[in-house]
Amino acid sequence: MMKALLIVIGMVVVIGGGWYWLKKTVKPEEKAAVGNNMVVNERIVRKYEEAKLGLSDNSEKINLSSVGKIKGLGMAVREVSGEVFLHTILAELPDPEVGKFYEGWLVRESDKSVVYSGRLELRKGGWMLEYVGKKDLNDHKLVVVTLESKDDQKPETHILEGRFD
Repeated sequence: MMKALLIVIGMVVVIGGGWYWLKKTVKPEEKAAVGNNMVVNERIVRKYEEAKLGLSDNSEKINLSSVGKIKGLGMAVREVSGEVFLHTILAELPDPEVGKFYEGWLVRESDKSVVYSGRLELRKGGWMLEYVGKKDLNDHKLVVVTLESKDDQKPETHILEGRFD
C-alpha cells in the first residue's frame, strides 16, 4: 500500500512539474496584437511595459529577427512627437563576449544611408537602446542590431534585423 501511494505521489509531482514548466515557458511564436494592427512578440511587449517605455497609439512597432549565428529576438519602435524623432530597441540577446557590445542602426536602403542610433545597454528588460533626435528618420526603414568589437560607429556583424513598412 505504501509503495502504491509513493508511486501516485511521484506521478503527481512529475505531471504537476511538467505542467508548471510548460505554462511558465513562453514559446517564441506566442504573439499579441499591439496598435497599428501590428503583431509583435508578447514577451517583448511585456518587457517594454516593465521597462516603462510605453507603446503609444502613434508609435510604429516591428519585430527584430535573428540573421546570424547569435540567436535572439527583439522589437523596435519609432514615433515622431512634435519635432522629435523617437526610436527604441528592446532585444533578448545573450551577453556578448568580453570586449564586444551591441549597437543599433537605422538604414535607408535606397542610397545606403546608415544612421548610428546608439549602443544597447543591459537593463532590467533586456538589451535596450533609446534614441532621440530632431531629424525625422522615418525614411530609414531597416533597423539593424550589430555585434561590435571596435567603437568606431561602423556596423560590423549583423545580429537582428527588422523593417518598417
